[in-house]
Amino acid sequence: MRIYQLQTTWKDGNDMGGVSFYFKVEPHVRKGEELQMIKQAAKDFLMTDEGKKINKSNCNGNFGWGDIFEIPHEMFNRYGLYHHEGPKVFHSDTVEHDVPILF
Repeated sequence: MRIYQLQTTWKDGNDMGGVSFYFKVEPHVRKGEELQMIKQAAKDFLMTDEGKKINKSNCNGNFGWGDIFEIPHEMFNRYGLYHHEGPKVFHSDTVEHDVPILF
């Protein structure tokens, strides 16, 4: 399996920061499809009762990239993605932390 990094960024006035999420990726997921798989896992999660509750209470109906830590690992696993702690990165995307995930 290869490692994929999703890097989120945020800005609040003069303050800026970011968070990186790492995933192990199964070989059947083609390079460049990782971000779409993450979006699909988020979409699936937001259709569940738990996802709807979190979206309403924590995100004010505006689920964004910074909220993906709320998604259970199993939702990603369905798409061949597994949470991983690791520095070896072969492909990554950067998205704005507080921007809603657009499907």
